[in-house]
Amino acid sequence: MKKIKSSKSYQCPVCGSESSETLDSRRLNGHEHKNLICGSCGMVWVSTRQPAKTYDKFYRSGYAVGVYGLKDGKEGLDEVLEWRVRRSKEKLANFGSAWARGSRVLEIGSGIGALLKYLKDEYRCKVWGIEPEPAFAELSQKELGLDVFAGTFEQWTKNHPKGFPLKYDRIVLDQVLEHILEPVDFLRRVAERLESDGKIFISVPNVTAPKDRQKDFFIFEHVSSFSPFALWLLLARCGFKIVRMHAEKPGSLQVMAMKFGSPEKMIDADEVGKPQDKSMILRRFKALEKHGRNK
Repeated sequence: MKKIKSSKSYQCPVCGSESSETLDSRRLNGHEHKNLICGSCGMVWVSTRQPAKTYDKFYRSGYAVGVYGLKDGKEGLDEVLEWRVRRSKEKLANFGSAWARGSRVLEIGSGIGALLKYLKDEYRCKVWGIEPEPAFAELSQKELGLDVFAGTFEQWTKNHPKGFPLKYDRIVLDQVLEHILEPVDFLRRVAERLESDGKIFISVPNVTAPKDRQKDFFIFEHVSSFSPFALWLLLARCGFKIVRMHAEKPGSLQVMAMKFGSPEKMIDADEVGKPQDKSMILRRFKALEKHGRNK
């Protein structure tokens, strides 16, 4: 049997530049895991990506349940749900006006459904979810009464299950984009499911303001790491303009974006900040080590 090798890409997935250098390199899950940083836009990505089926196997081996600390199905669900709802509230706090009553919201990678539950209960949004982890999809359906498709976004687009609208007022990607192997193609397909005046909410780990040490930040399943500028540029390439941004210090980066042509003003490059370089990002990680974070 022919051995399938991992692909190596030294071209920036956002701006296409081949000017890059290694930011972090280590072996994870038996594989080389090398993160490059683009010398032009500051995008950080894994240059030694495994075949898609390797990641699929990784996710389906109890990964998601382990991340949340759930045991034997729904044991510990109440505590996890309380924590996730609280975290969802924190992330959405700066975007409250975006969640109009009755808005149709689709979350891709909805997890156990905490964010959708919060939007449904607090803002009276109409919500739907897509979740590839079967156990999470079942919990969302049976315990929270949410309409969640058990499968990937690709499977959902091919099958389009009954009861799901064709387009949405809001689409949510909460801690999802960093897992996507082809972010440009993915976001362009997501755009097709958004109303012309719709908005997309994205939350990703911020590589310029990490809350984890370097060895904990660059994990196997994260194939992209975004700075504010790199995310701004990626979205622009995919036909979106960021209209609002919030960067936790340290922590995640949250943005609300719309399609070009919509009336709201785009956040310009000066507001986002200049492309980040390797030395600045490494200084942030060293500061965490110095102050003993996450030991």
